[in-house]
Amino acid sequence: MHPPSKLQKCRKWQDARFSICKTLAEHKACSLAVAATWFACRVFMGSTFCRQGSGVKAGVWLGRRGTSLSMSVTSNTATPTCKDLRTGWHLPDQPAIEGDACAALPVPTIRIDNPEFSICARTKHNLLDNHIIGNKGYWPDCQDIVDLLEAESDATPSANVNRKNDKTATARQFKGLLVDVGANIGSCAIWAAARGYDVVAFEPKPIHIAMIKATASLRPEVGHRITLHEIGLSDAPTTGAVLVSEDANSGNSWIFNPSEQAATSVHGIGGRIGTTVSSDAGVSLGRLDDYCDQTIDVLKVDTQGFESHVFRGAVELMQRGFIKRVRFEFWPFALRKHGSDPVELLTMLVSKGFSLSEKGVKLEPAQFGALADRLCADNNIPGCASRFTDIIGVWAAGRDH
Repeated sequence: MHPPSKLQKCRKWQDARFSICKTLAEHKACSLAVAATWFACRVFMGSTFCRQGSGVKAGVWLGRRGTSLSMSVTSNTATPTCKDLRTGWHLPDQPAIEGDACAALPVPTIRIDNPEFSICARTKHNLLDNHIIGNKGYWPDCQDIVDLLEAESDATPSANVNRKNDKTATARQFKGLLVDVGANIGSCAIWAAARGYDVVAFEPKPIHIAMIKATASLRPEVGHRITLHEIGLSDAPTTGAVLVSEDANSGNSWIFNPSEQAATSVHGIGGRIGTTVSSDAGVSLGRLDDYCDQTIDVLKVDTQGFESHVFRGAVELMQRGFIKRVRFEFWPFALRKHGSDPVELLTMLVSKGFSLSEKGVKLEPAQFGALADRLCADNNIPGCASRFTDIIGVWAAGRDH
């Protein structure tokens, strides 16, 4: 049996991020147990496990009774280019906005101030904005997000993420990172930023993008924590997608891939009878996995049935433990409209190491079908109690990053 130090080097795959290929090539005396560990890790990590470098060879020597069998595994995958989550729009990089940034927006808005932050909200009837105005800037649904961030900070007080490209990290203490997919007008993003967390927001709707930028500029000491990517997320990079939104409820905005038939009526996006829809064409979509090797303390996804696409585009980050907690809207009707199976979505998240719960109660896989059936397809159905719910997932496979 080999000394523990060599065994530890052979198992260095997780902490060193792909260094197992190089490690095994250097230490040619790995035992059968070590070799088996490597193969198990490779299967767990996925087909791109040894992708760092072209033509990397990992030599595995299996010793048994004085004889050896030499095998090599070669990866010809080119080194990927990892995008930095913090390379989107960032307040310090923009000219100062003079005067009331809310008043300068192309739609009627007002500035809402509270002790923690300021936010722009539309004055024309809109379900989400009405709630924000009535709650002095707070969107009640964002409370879960803030609670999850604080819970993750308590669980990992030395929370780090890869901070080498964070322009503000040296000037302050880093608390944690929220990635907000479907940021809308930035209600959750600004609240989390006000609590001291870094926020990376993904939002493709032009008016929402303008409102997030305006909100960030109202209090730069808060807004500088927000990075904005003006795209949506999916399971593959896409251009030419269509975003269809319910005019009286901007929170009900649906992304349709170019291959899908975009809805043209409010009924097609599960909206309220009597309201209308508008659309934004030419929307670009990216993948969260393109921002590889960056720890996310909380991933919030609210994309009106596009959640399965978003999570499929984050499989590598999830299975390698870079996403610690998730919170997403679970709307079976919308998921099915986008060709996704609601139960398969929940099952996939469990398979990636997440423990799921609804309203504080743990969800077991045997309950997934009943949960999907309980939520009605359309809120216009008489007696419909709820068409969606919020699911929280905590990565329970370990705390390695």
